[in-house]
Amino acid sequence: MDVQAAPALINLRSAIDTAEVGKRNLEEQLKNLQEEYHQAKKLISTLRRSQVASELEMTEKLKKAKGEALEREMDRKPASTRLSAFSECYPPFASYFG
Repeated sequence: MDVQAAPALINLRSAIDTAEVGKRNLEEQLKNLQEEYHQAKKLISTLRRSQVASELEMTEKLKKAKGEALEREMDRKPASTRLSAFSECYPPFASYFG
């Protein structure tokens, strides 16, 4: 080996070793980022399912409250008013309620 080429060869080998270490570090960072991305997707999916479930639960509560409010309202009205309200909602039956 040429004595003058030896330092250049040593520098080249050192640069290759440094590049390989850098490559391994980047691969590890990429692996970590991919895992974080996967975890974030799972969390988003869980949150969406939770939000949908909450919205369904709230819808059911609102329907129940509306039904209860309508029942209370109908209970407060006299029978003739309830029949009148029914006939307004269902005009084909209006003739039955005079």
